[in-house]
Parts: sequence; structure tokens; C-alpha cells
Amino acid sequence: MRRNCKTSSGVTLVELILAMLLLSVVVLTGLSMEMGLRRLFFASDAESELMGEAAAILTFVSKKISLAPGDIDNSPVVNLTVGGGQLIRYGVRWDSNMNGIVEATDGWEEFYYCINWAGLVNQLWYGRNGTPILMLSDKVVFFRIGNATGEGCDGCSFVTLRLRRDPTNPVNATNPEVTLNTSVQYRAMSIR
Repeated sequence: MRRNCKTSSGVTLVELILAMLLLSVVVLTGLSMEMGLRRLFFASDAESELMGEAAAILTFVSKKISLAPGDIDNSPVVNLTVGGGQLIRYGVRWDSNMNGIVEATDGWEEFYYCINWAGLVNQLWYGRNGTPILMLSDKVVFFRIGNATGEGCDGCSFVTLRLRRDPTNPVNATNPEVTLNTSVQYRAMSIR
């Protein structure tokens, strides 16, 4: 007796199309996950860069304030509007002999938040006695040093700094924004 068995060693067109469709779905899902993870990594990397920059700036500002004898500019927020631009200056008394007493020989340490002034946009500068000497950042969207006698903190100032990767564009996954706050006590206020 002879068996009549038909064996097929080939693949039908329908099977081939289904296999390609399944493979495409698996590959596209993998690529989508990889791109999402890459976007997430990029955003967290940019945010941690901003946090590092903001922490360094706040450390610098805090050190300058903590060495001051407690005298800040009578109007710590001075809006200087020149040519349609805006500059906010914060002055902190510089204690020249480190005795904690305001004296005539003491000068001013200043922080200039340039919103849009004389070609400087979203920048924070440090200076002494009216002369900016060091740019601290060009990613600033908000900077403020509070008055030493207000806001529930006698003898200290609250400092707020907000940085954005690209300050001219809105916040999104690839353009993160970080805000850091701190309070700093003045030298004279800590030894009285």
C-alpha cells in the first residue's frame, strides 16, 4: 500500500505576509520604546545640568550675602529701563574688613538680572561698585534677592533662581526648567 502524502517545503504568500506584519509590529514597538527612553534620558540629563549650574550660582550668591554686614541697597530691586530693555539690580554691602559693621569704606557687591537690556538677554551678572565683572548664567528666567527685614526672616534674605535650558522657548520635555530657593543670613545679623 502506498501512502499519498503531499508535503510542502515552501511558505505560502499569506504566511509570508503575516510573518512580515508581525516582525514589523515588533520592530516598530522596540524603536518607539527606544526613542521614548532616549527622549527621557535627554530631558533628565538637561535638567541635571541645569540643577548643577543653579546650585553653583546659589552657592556663590549665598556666600556673598553671608559675608555682608546686613546692609542691602535701600531699594534692592531697581528697574533700569534703557531702550525698552529691563535690568534688575540687587546691591549687597561688601564688608571690606570683615568686622560685620557697615562702614564708609565698605563698597557694594551687585547682582544684575538682565531681562533684556543693552543686548543682554536672560543673563545674570555679578559686579562690584557699579561694574559688572562676571557673567554667572545666560539661562535665567527669574532671579530675586528678598529684603533682609521682610518675608518673616529678620536678618536674612530669601534668594530664588529659575533657569531654563533655552529661556526664549516654553518649557517642554526637551527644554526643562529648574527653580531653586534658599535663605541666607547676613554676617552682622548672626553675631549680634
